[in-house]
Amino acid sequence: ILRHAAAVHFTSKMECDEAASLGVPMRAAIIPLAVEPATAGNLELLLSNFPQLRGKNWVLYLSRLDPKKNVEGLLQAIARCAPEFPEMRWLLAGDGEPGYVAGLHALGKQLRLHDRIIWAGQLQGAQKTAAFEHAQLFVLPSYSENFGIAAAEALQAGLPVVLGKGVALASLVADRRAGIAVEPEPAAIAAAIRGYLLDPAARAQAGANARLLAASEFSLDTMGARLAHLYETIVSDPDRKWPGAVAND
Repeated sequence: ILRHAAAVHFTSKMECDEAASLGVPMRAAIIPLAVEPATAGNLELLLSNFPQLRGKNWVLYLSRLDPKKNVEGLLQAIARCAPEFPEMRWLLAGDGEPGYVAGLHALGKQLRLHDRIIWAGQLQGAQKTAAFEHAQLFVLPSYSENFGIAAAEALQAGLPVVLGKGVALASLVADRRAGIAVEPEPAAIAAAIRGYLLDPAARAQAGANARLLAASEFSLDTMGARLAHLYETIVSDPDRKWPGAVAND
């Protein structure tokens, strides 16, 4: 299937490189996913449901709660940062397998973070938009992500992002200075978070870069134009099987 496909659509270079390691010749096309325009945010609704956030700043994690997301590493990083930023709140939004989530809650208590962390569950719609709009920065320290749609949503909202190097968008984000790519271990995660929290100018510049990156790479118009070009190239080629084609950029 891969060898004779007219094209194989990958959403990131990392995903493409992993497929290339199979050693199967294929015609690869890298077209990132698009992020839909956010709905209007409702900060008051978010604060009503999570009053611990009222009058506070927060750092946002928004994704599934799963071992590959390295939430344990994030909790340990928060424990390193918390004494220096006593008024900061850490909004962790997402659901997961109940037993695993219970273990994360227990680790948070063990690290004495129970009064700093807000376990929000799954946020949607106006609350999700408000969480992005009013956060100081976004953190996704995953070991592996074939794309990282939540990170793209954070960029669209103008948030600096701290991403584990296993997140497919991490190198692009670092290149465009819209965030920091870190090793997925607590000291590195904490250092990146601390750097942004202590430097509002750097945070603002990264946020501005984030909006530009999202507009150029992850908009519906951009993805649509790239897909249209790919499909037009396919249907106009006289040899649509392309047997044994060599992967391209």
